This record gives sequence, structure tokens and C-alpha cells, in this order.
Amino acid sequence: MKTDDFEERLQRQAPREIPTSWREGILSASRNSTSSANFQQPAHHGLLATIRHFLSTLRPPQRAAWGSLAAIWIVILVLNISAQDDSPRSQSSRSDASVSPDTLQALKEQQLLLAELVGRPEPRKVEHRKPAAPGPRSQRREDSVNV
Repeated sequence: MKTDDFEERLQRQAPREIPTSWREGILSASRNSTSSANFQQPAHHGLLATIRHFLSTLRPPQRAAWGSLAAIWIVILVLNISAQDDSPRSQSSRSDASVSPDTLQALKEQQLLLAELVGRPEPRKVEHRKPAAPGPRSQRREDSVNV
């Protein structure tokens, strides 16, 4: 049986009436539930009440997801704050930007040793050249290359 045949057969059938006992039972249960329910809108007085109302509208799975996300952010912030070193020793080392001459000499010696290990006797000095002037722009160059 194809779905088109099934739909055509359903359209040909006359709709049946719902039994009156069922209808009365459904309507009375609906009336009882709406009359007993308390539909009061909360009065929003302040930010805390607004947040509480917003959180109350969330369903439990969403509430758990948002709560776990908030907990993770709190842990990240606490770890970030605790990782900062605010001791006087670390602050003085940060503010002391001058490097002693002995340190500079040791750094140069390390660079020379590294250059010898790599195979260069001395580190090369970089020479900055002027950029080459652009060549002539003509079609002859393209024609000769394409041929």
C-alpha cells in the first residue's frame, strides 16, 4: 500500500464524533488544572529578582548546563589569579630591565659557539640592500617568454 492510497482512503472516511463522556472528562480535567494553577507574574524588583526569574524559566537540563559553565569559569578565574606572582622579588626583576655587561659577554660567547657548531666560523652580519629598481614594462618580454 502506497502512502498516497492511504491518504486518499483517510480523506474518504467520515470523521467520527468523540464520545461525550471522554469530552466531558477532558474538559473538566482541563478546567480543574487551570483553576488550581497559580499564574502570577513575579514582580521584578532589582537585578537579583530579574536573574532569579530568568533562571526559573530554564528547564533542568539547561539549568545544569549553565551552572556547570559558570562553575568552570569560576575555577578558571581562581587559577588565573592564584598563578600570578605578586612577591616583591618578582616585581623587582620585572622592573629591572638593564642587563649586566657580564651577561652580554656570555650571550655573545654562546652565539659564537653556536655558529662554530653549525659550521660557520663567525655569525654573518646582515647587509641591507636597496630594492632593485623595477624593470621596463613592455609586451616584448611577455612575447619572448610565451614563444
